[in-house]
Amino acid sequence: MKTNNESAKILVVDDDPDARGLLLVYLKKKNYLFEEAEDGEKALEKIHSFGPDVILLDILMPKLTGDELVKMIRLWKPNIKVIMTTALSDQEIKAECLRNGAFACVDKPINLKKLFSVINKALDKTADSKSEIPV
Repeated sequence: MKTNNESAKILVVDDDPDARGLLLVYLKKKNYLFEEAEDGEKALEKIHSFGPDVILLDILMPKLTGDELVKMIRLWKPNIKVIMTTALSDQEIKAECLRNGAFACVDKPINLKKLFSVINKALDKTADSKSEIPV
C-alpha cells in the first residue's frame, strides 16, 4: 500500500452529491488522487479503471448497497481498504460491514480529522492485515 498522500488513490462512493462534494474538496486539499461514483455499479467501473488504494463507501445506496459491495471488493480486490461511511446508528450493521471486510466504519456527519487519520492508517497497513479499528 502507498503511504504517500500524493500518490494514494481514493474512490468516494456515495449517492448524496453533497456528501461526495465535501469529501472531494478535502481530498484535494490533502493532495490525494481521487475519483467519485454515485452508486455501487459505477463504483465497480471506477475500481477497475482507477485502481484505488482506499474506497470511502456509503452503506445505504440504491441498487448495489455498500454492505453488498464491500463483500465483492474483499473477494475481487482484497488489497483495497474499504472505509464505510454511514448515518446509521445501528451498531450491528456497522459490525456486519467490518466482518464482511471493511477496514473501518466512520459515522456521518463525518469528522474529517478522524477520517483522515483512518485513511492514513489504512494506507499504512499491509495488504493482508485486518482492521482492529472499533465502529
